[in-house]
Amino acid sequence: MDTKRDMKKAMTQLKIEKLANYQKDPINSILDENDTFVIAPPSVCRSEIFQIPALMLSGLTLVVEPTLALIHEQVNNLQLCDVRADYIDSTKTPEENMNTLRKAKKDKLKLLYIAPNRLQD
Repeated sequence: MDTKRDMKKAMTQLKIEKLANYQKDPINSILDENDTFVIAPPSVCRSEIFQIPALMLSGLTLVVEPTLALIHEQVNNLQLCDVRADYIDSTKTPEENMNTLRKAKKDKLKLLYIAPNRLQD
């Protein structure tokens, strides 16, 4: 993997011009395949910390987010950037949620957002 080139490509796709210093270390930690725990206040572009590596690495990134409004906003924004993202939550019918799971199983998603309470379903 050409990390610099792939990171630039992911940033361009997400319409990110520059990363803040506090974002770089966790992104690199994730790319180095380390378990990475980040505590950051709201409104500091935390999502970029996992979205950039999600686009760079193979497989599915599962995002557990308790706020439905944030799930919907992030998935909508990602889809506007041509990122294969979707969500499972109570606003969808069971059939819609199953279709989303099928897409994930067929490797047709890069990011799947889910509320914590849906993990038990």
